Amino acid sequence: MRPDVEPGDVAIAVVGQLRGIGLQRLLDPHTVDTARLRHTVTDYWRRALRAP
Repeated sequence: MRPDVEPGDVAIAVVGQLRGIGLQRLLDPHTVDTARLRHTVTDYWRRALRAP
């Protein structure tokens, strides 16, 4: 993990993203592919937090 990352800020961002996806799924469950997003979101955070 990058040394300049604030864990609390990352936690807020991750929870916010997951809540947003959850809300979208509640509003229109047929348009949110959670199986696909699981890989997309995980890959995004791995790249964002990876140390150089």
